Amino acid sequence: MNDMVGALRDLVRIVEQLGLSYAVIGGIAVRAYKIPRPTYDLDFVVAISRARLAEICDAVEERGYTIAEAYQQG
Repeated sequence: MNDMVGALRDLVRIVEQLGLSYAVIGGIAVRAYKIPRPTYDLDFVVAISRARLAEICDAVEERGYTIAEAYQQG
């Protein structure tokens, strides 16, 4: 879980530095309400225009994460 929390912190920092709206959803969000639920991934939604897509992809990859090509295309 610590790796997931670290990744979530990284992603939150990135989107906040870029001034983007976002939401954490899925199992990790449910845990915030103290409902125990095993989860092994992060579900994260970002409101971003296609014009800025490369900007966020670059920032995420600079932190050492990978983004599937299909998502990089929008």
